Amino acid sequence: MKRPVLVGIIIVIIGAAAVLITPVVLAGSFNVRVAKVSFTENNSGTAITFGHQLTSNLTTTPTAYEYYFLLRSGGSITSSNSSNNSVNSTAGNTNSTITWRLYNPSNQTVSQGTYAFSGGLGNRTHTFTFAADQGVSVSGIYRLYIFEQAAAIKAPSTSVHNLAQTTQYTWKIP
Repeated sequence: MKRPVLVGIIIVIIGAAAVLITPVVLAGSFNVRVAKVSFTENNSGTAITFGHQLTSNLTTTPTAYEYYFLLRSGGSITSSNSSNNSVNSTAGNTNSTITWRLYNPSNQTVSQGTYAFSGGLGNRTHTFTFAADQGVSVSGIYRLYIFEQAAAIKAPSTSVHNLAQTTQYTWKIP
């Protein structure tokens, strides 16, 4: 009777240890270097323009637990069309895809994939969050290359405008 209870306790201890150790092993240390880069993008329906980099060198070092259990679950890119941005679906609509590549201080490319969004035309703020998973782990200069493609319809027209634009943002992590 005591042996099955002991086995159960050992299994619970091993499971708890795995949950506690895994984030630190994945991060490579107890703290994770996290960098955020924000910029504006405007799709007028006939052209895409990128604004200046809003945040540069915004680096934090949450614990591996905070990063993997709280921050990372929110995704590595977010977009906002808050009150200070003017996204208007009555002006037209867009289906857009952003492809981005990150270059680390060793000039190695870390392809980040694509991000698709749709909605009204206008200004949006995009925030990219980078950590060890995305190739940000050492001090130095990082470069982010962004390529956006969009199929936009500007009201009242029904014709589709195929748009494309590229930009680059650079920042330093101490």
